[in-house]
Amino acid sequence: MAQLIDSPHAEMKRILDVQKKAFIANGAPSTQERIRRIDVAIKLLLDNADALCAAVDEDFGGRPVKFTKFVDVATVVDGLKNARAHVAKWSAPHRRGVEFPMNLAGASNAVEYVPKGVVGVISPWNYPVSLLFNPLAGIFAAGNSAMLKPSEFVPKTAELVRKLVAEAYDESVCCVVTGHADVAATFSSLPFDHLMYTGSTRVGKIVARAAAENLVPCTLELGGKCPVIVGASTDLNVTAMRARAASFGAVMNAGQTCIAPDVVFVPAALKQPFADAFKAAVADMFPAGVAQSGDYTSVISDAHYERATGLVAEAEAAGVEVLVCPGGDAAATGGDEESKAGAYPRRMAPTLVFDPADDLKISGEEIFGPPMVVRTYDAVEDAVAYVNARPRPLACYYFGTDAAEEAKVLPRITAGGVCVNDVIMHVAQEDLPFGGVGGSGYGSYHGHEGFLEFSHHKGVHRQVATGRQFLLQGIYPPYDKKGSMLDMIIDMKLTPAKDSKLPCCIL
Repeated sequence: MAQLIDSPHAEMKRILDVQKKAFIANGAPSTQERIRRIDVAIKLLLDNADALCAAVDEDFGGRPVKFTKFVDVATVVDGLKNARAHVAKWSAPHRRGVEFPMNLAGASNAVEYVPKGVVGVISPWNYPVSLLFNPLAGIFAAGNSAMLKPSEFVPKTAELVRKLVAEAYDESVCCVVTGHADVAATFSSLPFDHLMYTGSTRVGKIVARAAAENLVPCTLELGGKCPVIVGASTDLNVTAMRARAASFGAVMNAGQTCIAPDVVFVPAALKQPFADAFKAAVADMFPAGVAQSGDYTSVISDAHYERATGLVAEAEAAGVEVLVCPGGDAAATGGDEESKAGAYPRRMAPTLVFDPADDLKISGEEIFGPPMVVRTYDAVEDAVAYVNARPRPLACYYFGTDAAEEAKVLPRITAGGVCVNDVIMHVAQEDLPFGGVGGSGYGSYHGHEGFLEFSHHKGVHRQVATGRQFLLQGIYPPYDKKGSMLDMIIDMKLTPAKDSKLPCCIL
């Protein structure tokens, strides 16, 4: 594995100082400059797609290049292009209404969307290119500069990205720092103007506490146990299609996705048909199994591999029913030193764990790997109650065709995002916001919401220099004069809305 260079703490502080001074000296960048910064990111990704995919493959010990090119390059370029196309529209001032009596005096109101300044980004290892570059669409569109900190679990990718960004950007605009946990700790404590973190809820709390010392606003994209609710309205004839969608969510990146299905709720009568269809779908995608398949992904490290296999082992030891797909042992191969000849290291088969007790780790922890819990229910309300008794998830998925049943599910579960009759694909919709709620984080990005997230919404009230200001003289002291303009304004504003003769706000 490649050696990761730890950026010195003093160097990180120096770079931040350079970016802050440049922002103060130059002011908000023009629309043309924002587009230029976005174009540089697009060119970097297009020109180096193969090298980036190869680095990710090496860091994982086996990850499909075509998959990486899609999720870590193509979708990011799509988001950057979308931001480029909308920069001018998004950054234009938005006119707002003016309160009486200022409106009579010729005043105007507007919201101006101005850059925050320097945005720090801490990205995880599971989508190491996408989750580093995707935020740049909103960051650059909003006119900010950026400091990026990739994960230490993908050292080859991190070092390549550091080199490419250094060649493409002046450090006053965008810069990458690398290093281990102590570097990340220092990074999160820097006085950025905004900080974005993607990763676990546990570390997210640490990042938020560190940022709070400098009152740095954060965007936290965390995770949780994302539920799939298969409704009773699901036709048995299409159960295979539903199971295939769920299985793709489970096998995609070997389940190492913050919005991967973690627990599937199925009607008791559909348990076996769902399990059979899930197993068949996995066998269809990986006919020779996952150990030697170039289309599957390895678990990122020995520690993560041992944790994931340990969750299943604990459940099996407790007598829980387990189904390995397409068959054999859940631990398809061992770690780096134990993997079988010709096999990729750290391969774990997609594994269904049925109705585990709540005190087992697989029930309480985000799995973030190939296993997936399946729970049966008698009434869909029971599944909803189970989800609502736990921290709010980053995503929720519903499969069904009955509108009344759907109304019992989606409006009653608060989640970061939702897919109906599919999983994960909402994150690929650039015109939808993506982010968490409650335990799965706060703030959102992608598309227009990403621009807004990284912008300061500055309210501007403008009064004309000459003309009708005499209309406002009545609100100044002394206040002992009865029947004054101020008395009229107070009476008017205290009148119930339905009895008011004058609108309180006029555009």
